[in-house]
Amino acid sequence: MMNERLTIGRLDLVGRTVTNSQPRVSIPRGLDVHRNQVGTPELEQFLSSLETGCPEMTWMATIFRKMQLISNIINAKDNSKEFWEDEIGAIRLIGPVTHNILSMNNGSCIKTHNQSDQAVEDLATLAFLMLLSGLKKEFSLNASDMPLLQAQFAQKSASVACLSADDGPIGRLHIWALITGASLHPMSAKEVLIPQIFLLMKTLGLPNAVAVFNNVKELVWINALQSSEARNLANEIENYTTTSLPPFWIHEERKDWNICMTTDNFRSSPTSL
Repeated sequence: MMNERLTIGRLDLVGRTVTNSQPRVSIPRGLDVHRNQVGTPELEQFLSSLETGCPEMTWMATIFRKMQLISNIINAKDNSKEFWEDEIGAIRLIGPVTHNILSMNNGSCIKTHNQSDQAVEDLATLAFLMLLSGLKKEFSLNASDMPLLQAQFAQKSASVACLSADDGPIGRLHIWALITGASLHPMSAKEVLIPQIFLLMKTLGLPNAVAVFNNVKELVWINALQSSEARNLANEIENYTTTSLPPFWIHEERKDWNICMTTDNFRSSPTSL
């Protein structure tokens, strides 16, 4: 009986992810075992700053804690064939947090923050859903929502790029979302994301791609999904030149970024990825 409810709930979540709407099927009692999860000290420090600066994102702090626990479990077991073949275990692991994201992001939380913060929050939400879709594929579950999520992410990232950057917790959330999304995109689509990552890296004072990835991995990182693209992505970031910036980046609103728009290549050796 429980397995039937899990399957029904999983199918509901697939449809609700595509339409970005609240799930109709509730989480079975006792399934959401990660309710009171606490993150690592690095994650908790970031979430404390995020919640202080933007209280409307308290719901996202809850998701980060759950996703970090899930990433830790998966990173510890990603070489186990039995782990990836356990369909019911997969639903139990990623179903509740998917339900939480769709529920909390569609009406259960009051959102009063500004346009820029809202756009970054939406981008991070899509990044979470892309991670979960990637995991569904690894578990041989229905991951038909990934192409739509990738397209939505690319569109949303372009709109966020036209807004002012933030060098605080919103900026860190932004670069986490961009790196996560880029690691789950086809290489051809990364060309749109690299300039955004490069400029935000400068805004946050991160000296190179190694620092960017270390920053991101302190929050949520899933080796089975993201590590294969990490080195290529790091090289793209390191070899990026500001002469490649598309026209919309050179905009009056970006004067407050204090970014030196030089023609020099930004290079180093990303050896620790």
